[in-house]
Amino acid sequence: MSPRRRRSAPSAESKPARKSASQPELFQNLPVAAVFSFLKETRGMLNWSARDMAETLGIAVAAAREALPYLSMQGYVRASASEFQTTAAGETVSGSAAPHFLPASVEKALAALTERIKKSNRDAKSPFAVKKAVAFGDFLRSEARAQAADVGVLLVAKGHGDAAGGAAAEHAREDAFLRELRGRVSQFRLVPYAEWMETRTHRKLI
Repeated sequence: MSPRRRRSAPSAESKPARKSASQPELFQNLPVAAVFSFLKETRGMLNWSARDMAETLGIAVAAAREALPYLSMQGYVRASASEFQTTAAGETVSGSAAPHFLPASVEKALAALTERIKKSNRDAKSPFAVKKAVAFGDFLRSEARAQAADVGVLLVAKGHGDAAGGAAAEHAREDAFLRELRGRVSQFRLVPYAEWMETRTHRKLI
């Protein structure tokens, strides 16, 4: 990978796009959200290669090369000699931001989160148990600054709980639980767990 460069203004953050029927067949086995997680990490990089993408996502280089034309067609990346650059559109759709946290502060926040998860899991009164917590992001790279880490969280309800209100009420309870678990920390964000998070480079918190 080429050295990073910093850009003066961060793009607006947005959620990764959902997979659509018009996307290539390869995205059936390579979730778009996983690809966008890689694009997010390239914020500030001058260039990157198909091999960089493959190593980050834990896929074959051939699979990365097949995905790149689609990303280029959508305007998310552009070719630069034998390498690629992430465009402003790619930064926006992936939800990237200018890296400004010290990696040590991200690590400290994740360590504290791990302890809160363990404490919550031991608490019989807690409405949910955290079955999995997987952290990923550019804090895993050897860089001077990092973005907030993403932490995929898989929740399991403890007991039967209150079924009143149906799915909407359950989602509200989950959101409230996650807000409390996160607190006012800005060095990471909690997102729903997906299997691809354990295929790409990551760190298990529990």
